Amino acid sequence: MVFQNGALFTSLTVGENVAFPLRERDDLDEVQIKQVVNELLELVQVRPLRDRLPSEISTGMKRSVAIARALAAQPAAVLYDEPTTMARSPDGAQPSRRDRTTQISARS
Repeated sequence: MVFQNGALFTSLTVGENVAFPLRERDDLDEVQIKQVVNELLELVQVRPLRDRLPSEISTGMKRSVAIARALAAQPAAVLYDEPTTMARSPDGAQPSRRDRTTQISARS
Protein backbone atom coordinates (compact mmCIF):
# COMPACT_ATOMS: atom_id res chain seq x y z
CA MET A 1 0.00 0.00 0.00
CA VAL A 2 1.36 3.42 -0.97
CA PHE A 3 -0.28 6.34 0.81
CA GLN A 4 -0.51 9.80 -0.74
CA ASN A 5 1.64 11.37 2.00
CA GLY A 6 4.22 8.57 1.87
CA ALA A 7 3.70 7.37 5.47
CA LEU A 8 7.46 6.98 5.98
CA PHE A 9 9.09 6.33 9.33
CA THR A 10 10.30 9.82 10.30
CA SER A 11 13.22 8.61 12.42
CA LEU A 12 14.66 6.43 9.63
CA THR A 13 16.59 7.62 6.59
CA VAL A 14 15.24 7.13 3.10
CA GLY A 15 17.43 4.04 2.68
CA GLU A 16 16.39 2.61 6.04
CA ASN A 17 12.72 3.12 5.16
CA VAL A 18 13.16 1.10 1.95
CA ALA A 19 15.22 -1.54 3.79
CA PHE A 20 12.59 -2.01 6.50
CA PRO A 21 10.47 -4.66 4.72
CA LEU A 22 13.63 -6.42 3.55
CA ARG A 23 14.86 -6.77 7.13
CA GLU A 24 11.48 -8.08 8.21
CA ARG A 25 11.89 -10.97 5.72
CA ASP A 26 15.09 -12.09 7.45
CA ASP A 27 16.43 -13.94 4.40
CA LEU A 28 18.88 -11.33 3.08
CA ASP A 29 22.22 -10.23 4.48
CA GLU A 30 23.12 -6.53 4.76
CA VAL A 31 25.06 -6.50 1.48
CA GLN A 32 22.05 -7.88 -0.38
CA ILE A 33 19.71 -5.44 1.37
CA LYS A 34 21.91 -2.50 0.40
CA GLN A 35 21.97 -3.67 -3.22
CA VAL A 36 18.17 -4.02 -3.40
CA VAL A 37 17.66 -0.65 -1.71
CA ASN A 38 20.00 1.05 -4.19
CA GLU A 39 18.21 -0.60 -7.14
CA LEU A 40 14.79 0.45 -5.89
CA LEU A 41 15.87 4.02 -5.13
CA GLU A 42 17.40 4.21 -8.60
CA LEU A 43 14.16 2.90 -10.10
CA VAL A 44 12.15 5.74 -8.54
CA GLN A 45 14.94 8.25 -9.25
CA VAL A 46 15.79 9.24 -5.66
CA ARG A 47 19.00 7.30 -4.99
CA PRO A 48 20.97 10.47 -4.07
CA LEU A 49 18.56 10.93 -1.14
CA ARG A 50 19.45 7.59 0.48
CA ASP A 51 20.93 9.12 3.65
CA ARG A 52 18.39 11.90 4.16
CA LEU A 53 15.52 11.89 6.62
CA PRO A 54 11.95 12.23 5.33
CA SER A 55 11.75 15.73 6.84
CA GLU A 56 14.55 16.81 4.48
CA ILE A 57 12.81 15.86 1.22
CA SER A 58 9.76 17.06 -0.68
CA THR A 59 6.33 15.45 -0.58
CA GLY A 60 6.76 14.12 -4.11
CA MET A 61 10.09 12.54 -3.22
CA LYS A 62 8.48 10.97 -0.12
CA ARG A 63 5.93 9.37 -2.41
CA SER A 64 8.71 7.98 -4.59
CA VAL A 65 10.41 6.51 -1.51
CA ALA A 66 7.10 5.01 -0.40
CA ILE A 67 6.76 3.32 -3.79
CA ALA A 68 10.27 1.87 -3.44
CA ARG A 69 9.47 0.63 0.07
CA ALA A 70 6.25 -1.02 -1.14
CA LEU A 71 8.10 -2.75 -3.99
CA ALA A 72 10.79 -3.99 -1.59
CA ALA A 73 8.23 -6.33 -0.06
CA GLN A 74 7.68 -7.90 -3.50
CA PRO A 75 3.88 -7.82 -3.18
CA ALA A 76 1.53 -9.52 -5.62
CA ALA A 77 -0.21 -6.14 -6.02
CA VAL A 78 0.43 -2.55 -4.99
CA LEU A 79 -2.40 -0.18 -4.13
CA TYR A 80 -1.62 3.47 -4.89
CA ASP A 81 -3.25 6.62 -3.53
CA GLU A 82 -2.24 9.07 -6.31
CA PRO A 83 1.53 8.46 -5.95
CA THR A 84 2.61 10.41 -9.03
CA THR A 85 0.63 13.57 -8.36
CA MET A 86 3.71 15.40 -7.07
CA ALA A 87 6.50 12.93 -7.80
CA ARG A 88 9.69 14.73 -8.86
CA SER A 89 13.28 13.72 -9.34
CA PRO A 90 16.04 15.20 -7.12
CA ASP A 91 16.78 17.85 -9.77
CA GLY A 92 13.15 19.03 -9.55
CA ALA A 93 12.10 17.79 -12.99
CA GLN A 94 8.59 16.42 -13.37
CA PRO A 95 8.86 12.99 -15.00
CA SER A 96 6.24 11.74 -17.42
CA ARG A 97 3.59 9.94 -15.37
CA ARG A 98 3.11 7.36 -18.10
CA ASP A 99 6.86 6.69 -18.33
CA ARG A 100 7.30 6.38 -14.57
CA THR A 101 4.23 4.17 -14.16
CA THR A 102 5.42 1.90 -16.96
CA GLN A 103 8.89 1.65 -15.45
CA ILE A 104 7.58 0.86 -11.97
CA SER A 105 5.03 -1.64 -13.27
CA ALA A 106 7.74 -3.47 -15.18
CA ARG A 107 9.78 -3.79 -11.96
CA SER A 108 6.93 -5.24 -9.96
